[in-house]
Amino acid sequence: MKSRYLCNPEYNFEKVNRASMACGPMVKWAIAQVSLCLMARISISKFGIVIAIKAKKVYGFVDGSEKKPAADKTAEVKEWEKRLNQAFMLLFGSVEKALHYNMMSCSTAVEMWTKIQTLYGDSSVDAKQDTWKKFYSFRINEQEPVAGQLEQFQCIDDSEAK
Repeated sequence: MKSRYLCNPEYNFEKVNRASMACGPMVKWAIAQVSLCLMARISISKFGIVIAIKAKKVYGFVDGSEKKPAADKTAEVKEWEKRLNQAFMLLFGSVEKALHYNMMSCSTAVEMWTKIQTLYGDSSVDAKQDTWKKFYSFRINEQEPVAGQLEQFQCIDDSEAK
């Protein structure tokens, strides 16, 4: 759906609604549902990455607080490098394969984490406008659990705050 329709600039409410007033609202709904699903998946994915990084005790590499030991402490340096590579592996493995080339220029885990946030947390003018669209088109669905819908709404609110 995303690659075939949502990435197609011709697939939008205005054009479809002009062609068929019955299909226009359905397209608007479909775009909103897919977008919300993608946002929820990305938020869950980022949350999962943070949990994995903290569980492996390598979050200090991601936030920059873990400093390399002095060169004369070879055992500590070796252990530090091992943990650094774990952080790289966790971060790199968390990104879609199609985006791996974006990570190749990163030389530190901090840079890699920043790049992931840039790739998955767009704060451009277009993204902000898209977030407002999602906000105004968000509707409560009586068939879905309230907690899940609140999380979806929170995702919209979080992306608007950028």
